[in-house]
Amino acid sequence: MRNRRKLALALALCLAVGNLSGCASRVKITEDMIPTVTDLRQEGQGEADEPEAVAEVFGLSMNTSYMSELTRRDGDNTEAPVAEARDIQVVMKATSVEKDLKIKFVNEKNGKVITGTAFSVDVTGSDKKAKSYTDDDKDGIIHIKEIAGGSYKVSMKGAGEYSSASDITATVKDKIDYKVVDVTDEIKKESEINVAGEDGAYGGGNQDASTTPTTLKDTVEYVESRRDPVYGERVQKKTASGQLVYSKQKTDELGQPMYSKITAESDNFHKDDNKDNTCDRCGKDLTPQHTHSYGEWVVTKEPDCQNAGEKTQTCSCGDVKTEAIPADPAKHTFENGVCKVCKATDPANPPSGGDTSTDGSTTPGGNPENPTAGTIAVFSPARMFPVRMTLVKAAPADPFITYDTNSEPVYDPNSEPVYEEAKPTGYKYTGWQTIDGKTYYYDKNGNFVTGTQVIQGVQYTFNSSGHRSGVIGIDVSKYQKSIDWNKVKNAGINFVMIRCGYRGYGTGVLVEDPMFRSHISGARAAGLRVGVYFFSQAINEAEAVEEASMTIKLVQAVGGVNMPIAIDSEYANGGSGRADKLSKSQRTTVTRAFCNTIANSGYTPMVYASKSWFGSQLNVSSLGSYRIWVAHYAATCGYTGRYDIWQYTSKGKVSGVSGNVDMNISYM
Repeated sequence: MRNRRKLALALALCLAVGNLSGCASRVKITEDMIPTVTDLRQEGQGEADEPEAVAEVFGLSMNTSYMSELTRRDGDNTEAPVAEARDIQVVMKATSVEKDLKIKFVNEKNGKVITGTAFSVDVTGSDKKAKSYTDDDKDGIIHIKEIAGGSYKVSMKGAGEYSSASDITATVKDKIDYKVVDVTDEIKKESEINVAGEDGAYGGGNQDASTTPTTLKDTVEYVESRRDPVYGERVQKKTASGQLVYSKQKTDELGQPMYSKITAESDNFHKDDNKDNTCDRCGKDLTPQHTHSYGEWVVTKEPDCQNAGEKTQTCSCGDVKTEAIPADPAKHTFENGVCKVCKATDPANPPSGGDTSTDGSTTPGGNPENPTAGTIAVFSPARMFPVRMTLVKAAPADPFITYDTNSEPVYDPNSEPVYEEAKPTGYKYTGWQTIDGKTYYYDKNGNFVTGTQVIQGVQYTFNSSGHRSGVIGIDVSKYQKSIDWNKVKNAGINFVMIRCGYRGYGTGVLVEDPMFRSHISGARAAGLRVGVYFFSQAINEAEAVEEASMTIKLVQAVGGVNMPIAIDSEYANGGSGRADKLSKSQRTTVTRAFCNTIANSGYTPMVYASKSWFGSQLNVSSLGSYRIWVAHYAATCGYTGRYDIWQYTSKGKVSGVSGNVDMNISYM
């Protein structure tokens, strides 16, 4: 047995260390793994060395079993800890609307009303007389009616297994002021109630049906909302000189990109297509030069053996061309063996004792290496022999074209044209469009529709200019789930009325619609206008003020609304609701109390009912200027009184909403 104690102690120590470390991966210890306290004390109960060592480890009181302590202490266990009633601190809260006192018993930790216990209190007025009250139905609320206005002391005298609450002082209002009262601790979620016995909003058949068919047939094909630009005829770009622009430049004979201005080019590239004697490309003067026509050569000076002669040719224009006649050694004039002109020695008959060397005469003939070159005889003054010099003609220069690249490019018209930047001349609209604050619907051809049209099962009215009369909205509650609000917006929907909650038709409990916060968040994010409505089952003004107070509380929690706040007045659950037997006068009083409280909170109140309900169950003349939301399912609204919103069908089909949805037209 001692070994079992040690095992238990070790397990308890592990548990304590795990709790202190916050380990997220603790081993799940099951009850069959751990001995109970009874088992631990079967042996050695009187041993002094460990009287409580096993039964009390690090504050773990094992009064039943280790498993119960593990469940209570270890947050990682799947079994939820159950708090004992004596560990819950009760707080009393009190509200009053008019000559009534509602005392609520609230869990201080979670702010919720505590049910299941018959709490009792003493209520003492200014006369010092105490009167006892008990929560017989155990709903956590004692509602005292027909109590005089004034200040009262409330003392708890019976708290069952709970710890008693401290005394409070409550003020009973002598006259209703239609101001918000605190009902936060009374609002329930649907998980806390019997929904089937409370939510009767859709069991009354209150909405009047007339001639509207179950499903309206579309008169206009639905098309996606688009705004496509429309362009005029495309215009090709031009340069400053008027040249059309293309994607590529021309290239010249040398493969170079061409520009409009040439700074220089070879003579063989000049062009004069317009025959103005000026190069079309570089601007050089191409005027033809005079072609000379010369006559016969005339010798104007005869050559001799030493000196060259001269001959001339004369052109018809008067130009004279002169050429030299080479000296001719054959023209020596010898005397006594010596030329009288050049003093050269006659080789055939030299003077006696004289120089027998010959003169430096030139050799007639041309240059065999360059037959086109001329030969000039040059006589050395010393030795008088000829030296030949060849005149070589210059070779033609390499072809070239030089452009001014700062001038306009010359474009190739065979390449793709380049157009001016396109600017739309207008737009083609399709689908729903809001232009200058007005809503239109354009068909697939881009034409706005007029008259009465059905689009996606929804009936709309458009004036002769295509502007929709009124704005279209829907109303939703928990019965519409998974709404794609962007699709709803794109379908032409402008606003939505959302149910925020209801009073149970059975017990009168206040319940928040489970889809309210999700719906209003999604609708607002999509840019829709939002309002709310509350399904009422109030049977007196006090309850109507509470319903309005709950509505204001929920609206403020989500950041407000920009459409009215409506009370939904109709039968519940086929006429068996707690408020269904109210008289016309009573129902009107309840409705006014709700609307007055909404108005005093700074919001716009509205009354929702069917066409027939407004006639038979409400005194509309007593509703003053409150907004009216009438339900009448017909092609045209048959309600003859004033109204601000018309709910014209419950069979609407809207993109983004699964199934049917209520459709409305607002004229606000």
